[in-house]
Amino acid sequence: MNKYKSLLAALVLGAGFTSCNDFLDTLPDRRTDVNSPEQIRTLLVSAYPEYLRAGFTEQRTDNVTDRGAEFAPGAALVQENYFWQPVTTVSQDTPNAFWSGQYTALSHANFAMEAIEKLGGVKKNPKFGPLMGEALLCRAHANYSLVTTFGQAYNSQTSNTDLGIPVFTELERNLYNVSTKRVPVAQNFAQIAEDIEAGFPLIDDSSYGGSVIKYHFNRRAAAAFAAEFYLAYEKPEKALEYANIALGDSPQSELRNWTVFGKLPNIDDRLRRYISSEEPANLFMLPATTNLIFNLFNERYAHSSALAKAQTVDSPGPWGDQLPHFRGQMFGRGMNFLPKIWRIFVYENVQAGTGLNHGVYVIYTVDKALLARAEAYTLMEQYDKAAADLAMWYKSKGSTKQPSAQEIADFYDPEKYVGEAKVNMLKTLAKPLNPRFAKPLQGGLQTGLIQAVLHARRIETLHEGTRWDDIKRYGIRIEHEVSGGTSVVLEEHDLRKAIQIPDAIASRGVAPNPR
Repeated sequence: MNKYKSLLAALVLGAGFTSCNDFLDTLPDRRTDVNSPEQIRTLLVSAYPEYLRAGFTEQRTDNVTDRGAEFAPGAALVQENYFWQPVTTVSQDTPNAFWSGQYTALSHANFAMEAIEKLGGVKKNPKFGPLMGEALLCRAHANYSLVTTFGQAYNSQTSNTDLGIPVFTELERNLYNVSTKRVPVAQNFAQIAEDIEAGFPLIDDSSYGGSVIKYHFNRRAAAAFAAEFYLAYEKPEKALEYANIALGDSPQSELRNWTVFGKLPNIDDRLRRYISSEEPANLFMLPATTNLIFNLFNERYAHSSALAKAQTVDSPGPWGDQLPHFRGQMFGRGMNFLPKIWRIFVYENVQAGTGLNHGVYVIYTVDKALLARAEAYTLMEQYDKAAADLAMWYKSKGSTKQPSAQEIADFYDPEKYVGEAKVNMLKTLAKPLNPRFAKPLQGGLQTGLIQAVLHARRIETLHEGTRWDDIKRYGIRIEHEVSGGTSVVLEEHDLRKAIQIPDAIASRGVAPNPR
């Protein structure tokens, strides 16, 4: 095993999820002859991760509750996530698999960039431009996914010392110098921004063909990612710039129309429609190895109908009692499931009947980009524009109301309620926000509009695991009920909000997260 592979094995996956040899079979070999744009394009297919994090972040959020001891608790993984415990399971939908998948994708992106440079670079051959842009965006997204999962949320107060992730950005000729030392979160974010700014201008949609474009970092998908990143980086002006690119001139016509789903005859048709490349709302999708759909149908720790009515899809808001287009969209008895994740079983051994479940995730959408823009406007104190974007989203989901900024903020102001209603708002739709932003949130209008964005995004991204990011960024305290026992609490800036790195990685000398 050469030194390059040994280093990657140590950094990516020490032991556990798969054998060293199996893992290394998926890595680009530095002796591989890559000498054309077509070969680099093929290599970049592997610069997108196979394993995503929804399988271990969704059940950590307030989108899940304990339905009662009379229901089966399900897999150990579900229970560990619900109680914010270290994950001992070693399979797909775990931190082990996620760490492995992201670093594998990252290594392919680095290898593609090295190949481009060896062939003379973008200046010598303009055909390499879109490929370099895609590789940079893939590397940026992998690093972003890793640091926002295994590190604390970026903030100006502690990110210069908070543990980030090991640096893995040099091209292969320098990889021998890469250590397993975790750099600060702030350094990771600076490198991600550098990759985005270098890569985005090079993205060229004409380099992709047909429906395949939505499985790559096309221009709008890359802009949607950049908007999300710059919100996390506390740069709302940059987030606004990219959100505008992602949205284009007429986002209203491309927001997801759930009434179309309601007319389809069964859940399979609805799932296929949701992940369709022909769906206007979809900007970027990824296939992944996952059992998430089965974890969501866990009988005990689940998204209950009561939770849906109080806080998510069926909840009241500035739109009224319920968003009309979501009515009747949920499946399940007692545990409510919104049809989003299409499952495909891929046989590894047909005779033995063994294989793995795969799904297609919709990562970026027009709806998410619109809510990112509303958040950016709010942080920039352009409240009327934020309210207009929120009202646009409400309308797309069937609301006939067009509330003003003040009306939206008032709905989420606990002081507008009395008695039990006030207590209920603080527990459900207006959980106190405690971000560590350089510019503190103002009360009143700004805080109310941020609550509105978080509420809409919570509905929009249900089951996708990204609610975890808002819980971290905005310092939201959440409580998980325990049937027959005392509720467990995750405090505003609980150290457990940084997922613990895999044991196999820590055993190779990578510092674990403090607890």
